[in-house]
Amino acid sequence: MRSFAVLLALVSMASCSSAGDSTGNAADAPDVRVENDGVGGEGRSAACKSQADCPDGYCSLLLGECVECTVDEHCKEGATCMSGTCVEGLVCTPGEWTCKTEGAVQCNSVGTAWTEAESCDDGVECTVDSCVGGSGCLHSPDDALCQDESDCTADACEPETGCIHEPLPECGGKGGLADPSPASLSFPPTVPGQTPPTKNVLISNAGLDNLTLFKAEVEDPGPVFYLVEPPDALVSKLVYDPPVVIPPGEGASVTLAFQPDQTGEFNGTLTLFTSDPSKEGGVLIVPLIGKGVADNCIAATPAELVFGPREVGVLHTLDVKLSNCGDGLVPIYSLEFEQGSSPEIELVAALTAPFDLDVGQTTTITMGVTPSEPGKSYSAKLIVKNGSPKTPQLGIPVTAEGSTGTAVCPIAQIQYTGGDIVHPQTPLALSAQGSYGLSAPVAGWSWSVEGPAGAYPALTPSANVMEVQLVPAVCGQYLVHLSVTDSQGHKSCNTASTVIKATPKQDLYVELLWDTPGDTNQADSGLGKGADLDLHLASALAEGPDLDGDGTPDGWFDPVLDCHAGNPTPKWGSADPQVKDDPSLLAADNDGAGPEAVAIQTPAEGLYRIGVHYRNDYGFGTSQARLAVYGNEGMVGVTAPVGLVPGDLWYAMDVQVSPVSIVAAEVFGPLGQRIIAANYPAPK
Repeated sequence: MRSFAVLLALVSMASCSSAGDSTGNAADAPDVRVENDGVGGEGRSAACKSQADCPDGYCSLLLGECVECTVDEHCKEGATCMSGTCVEGLVCTPGEWTCKTEGAVQCNSVGTAWTEAESCDDGVECTVDSCVGGSGCLHSPDDALCQDESDCTADACEPETGCIHEPLPECGGKGGLADPSPASLSFPPTVPGQTPPTKNVLISNAGLDNLTLFKAEVEDPGPVFYLVEPPDALVSKLVYDPPVVIPPGEGASVTLAFQPDQTGEFNGTLTLFTSDPSKEGGVLIVPLIGKGVADNCIAATPAELVFGPREVGVLHTLDVKLSNCGDGLVPIYSLEFEQGSSPEIELVAALTAPFDLDVGQTTTITMGVTPSEPGKSYSAKLIVKNGSPKTPQLGIPVTAEGSTGTAVCPIAQIQYTGGDIVHPQTPLALSAQGSYGLSAPVAGWSWSVEGPAGAYPALTPSANVMEVQLVPAVCGQYLVHLSVTDSQGHKSCNTASTVIKATPKQDLYVELLWDTPGDTNQADSGLGKGADLDLHLASALAEGPDLDGDGTPDGWFDPVLDCHAGNPTPKWGSADPQVKDDPSLLAADNDGAGPEAVAIQTPAEGLYRIGVHYRNDYGFGTSQARLAVYGNEGMVGVTAPVGLVPGDLWYAMDVQVSPVSIVAAEVFGPLGQRIIAANYPAPK
């Protein structure tokens, strides 16, 4: 632009000089040398020193050659003299910019045409793109377009690269290092329509300074993966306001849910925005894996309860077996009679809803009727609300009829004073002493008990005595039944039942169960009668080799910081005996099925690791191991069954204890695989 301005000024001066020459001779007019723009050229001739050398044109003293013109007056009207050539049709000023709908256009070097429109979009999301006449495209950075909704970052726009988010020192600085666990999150097979399973990703700070978590986002084609926003909202994005600050050595969890709408395999990503300087932009990516499986189902046997005629004034009971007949866990939400059911028909005993029926699991529902009038008919329908897609409200019809006559059957009653909620491993006493006969004294007793999936509860000394003892070894609900007979052989009109729930009293309680298909009697006892698996609870400070190849010391069999069958009561907590922060192996099992349990009454803050070692199969083969973690008297984590063979050591879960929560998360390798080290060397 600057050289073009000089050109115009000199051309104007030349025109003035020419106009002052009365002869019209431009020989004495100064000329200007410009770059050859390729226009014209036919009027040029040989070198010249004066006008006399150019009989058919004009001598340009600056160019030293004959040209068609040296000033505009040498050209016909409407033409312009440029570089010694007359140019017609000048439409613009060379180099000038102007704006059109398509973008910015520029005048060519001789002013005869505009160049092709040039888009002003520079592809940078935070610049304001515009076209200004005379200047062309402008790209103005706007920091406001880079706001990430966090008070802990300085947000700015770099014109060449786009948005940058610089962590502020007061929110964690640059020293926190984010370590997500698991590195990829795999959900259990899930039936579309059932309650979505939830899992946690634990973000630990492995650095020397505070780590800040600003935002979490889920991306997937479904959507089928969601972030859980307290208390129970499912969202795709969470902005933490204020940001979550994680001190060194501590962690915070992000809860996710898997809610498929059809069968098939699904993949997504969890993106975490942090202040970790070792990650580009502080961004962590955690792959998400889920599978929607075929319908599970639930069935009642019998499908309908028919009492028939029953004597009035006496409670009569019948049982229904409720079974999971599918390939996935079925949650039972409620058991209730539909409106209009006869009040004489009642639900006598069942597990307390909500509860889950595992694959192949069966539970008993006891229903009763107390007829009030002879000849009167009674009907009801029990509705089982559940998570099975095809029968979410399974109905069980019940009919009965009052009859004349006097009942002769005895009445079964259970006497139990232990309370509805007990602690695992606590012996409970139950008695049939309150049972009585209507026509003859009670002479026989028949007890039975149902336990949680994976439990093999037993009543001692036998199931056919008046008083029995039950030890609920596994956490969950137990349903105890009693029927009696009198001395004349009459069976009781009713089955008496009671529900007992075993819940840990410790703040941290870890439970291991396993199923060994090759062992046909997993309830028997004695060394070598079943597979021997060992539960491990290790401190994050435990040392040892890295045999599982995850880049950190395993810590298993650390002589102090790993609690297991070979080290059942280690001392690794406070020296104050009043502080109950040491782990203890509460239950050990070396003959099949489990449970094994490790607990800490009041765990210290920090990270704990859970492992399972398959010590000896005694010839029974592969076992399916499953873990459950309870915190503050509630379940905080559970795994799906995992197949193990002798010698395997499975690094299964991490547990993060903070002042306000206990969070358990499964651990996976970088490709979403279980971390299982084969032939793990273990002390005898």
